[in-house]
Amino acid sequence: AIETMERNMIDTLMTGTQVYYSGGGSTRSSVGTNVLSASDLGHVLAKLRKYGAPAYNGPKAQPVGKESDMKSDPRILGRQNANTPHYVGVIHPSVEQDLINNSTITLAYQYSQPWALYNGEVGQWSGVRFCRSNMIPEYTSGTGPALSVSGSGSSLPGAPIYVVVTGVDTQNFFESVIYTETNITPTAGENITLTTPNTPGFVYNVYVGTASGAERLSQSSIAANTPVTISALPPSNAAAVPPALGSATDVVVPTFVFGQNAYGVAPLDKLETTYLREADKFDPLNQVRMVGWKFMEAYIITQPNFMYRIESSTAFA
Repeated sequence: AIETMERNMIDTLMTGTQVYYSGGGSTRSSVGTNVLSASDLGHVLAKLRKYGAPAYNGPKAQPVGKESDMKSDPRILGRQNANTPHYVGVIHPSVEQDLINNSTITLAYQYSQPWALYNGEVGQWSGVRFCRSNMIPEYTSGTGPALSVSGSGSSLPGAPIYVVVTGVDTQNFFESVIYTETNITPTAGENITLTTPNTPGFVYNVYVGTASGAERLSQSSIAANTPVTISALPPSNAAAVPPALGSATDVVVPTFVFGQNAYGVAPLDKLETTYLREADKFDPLNQVRMVGWKFMEAYIITQPNFMYRIESSTAFA
C-alpha cells in the first residue's frame, strides 16, 4: 500500500514545471551520458534559494536586523547536525551509486554524529539530504513500430497522421519506454495499423495526432506483440500526452529536490487493509492467501517554485 501511495505521488511530482537537464541542456534528449553532478545540484540550489524556497528545519522569519532563531537559540546550536536547515533530495538507486562515486558527497554512515535519518537516507551535499526510492522511474527510448494502412470505413483524414507508442512497465506502471514518433498518410477513410513491441513486462499506450509533437492518447494498456487498428483521431481535448523522448541509447532518470511546502497530500479516506487466511468454499484446503488494500488520497504541487526535477543519465543502469 505504501509503495502504491509513493508511486501515485511521483506521478504527480513528474508534472512539476521546473526541470534542469544534466549538463545544462534544454530537453530530455540533450542529457546524453551526463550523470548527476555537483554542478547540476549547484544550479538547482541556486534557483531554489533565489525563489525563496524554505528549508526543512529552517529558522522562522525575523525582521531585518534581528538574529534568526537558528542563531540565537542555544538549544538548537547544540543539535546542529539534527536540525540544520536543509532541502530534501529523492534519488533513484542507480543515481545513488553515481553519488557514492562522487567524492564531494558525504555518505550517511560517515556522518560525524549519530542522529535521526530519513527513511532511505544515503547522504548529503551542500544542504541537501538525499533519500533513495525504488519507485522513481527510469526512461529509455526505442524505435517506433512500422505503420501501414488498410481497409476502409475509418474517420481518419487523408493527411499525415503522427503516432507515438509508449511502454508501461507492469511492476510500477510508469510509461518508461518512449518510442520514436512515426507517421503515415492514409487515403481518407483508411485505417492505420501497427503491432506493439514484443517486450516482456510491458503493456503499451498509443498516441495519435495530426501534427508532430501534438499526439493525444488513443488506446491504452495493449498487450505486447498485439496488432492495433487506428480508425479515428482521439478528442482534441484529451488530456493525456506522451512523455518526452530521451536520447537514442541512454537511460534518463529523474531526481527531485524539494523545499518545504512544495507539495501536499490530502487524505480523503483512511487506509483499509484485508488479509484472508482462513479456508472457505473457494479454498477448502486453505492453500491461498489474499492481501488487499484501499485508500483515497489527492496529491498536489502546492508551490512549483519550491521544487526542481533534475533529469540525468546514470553509469549504473
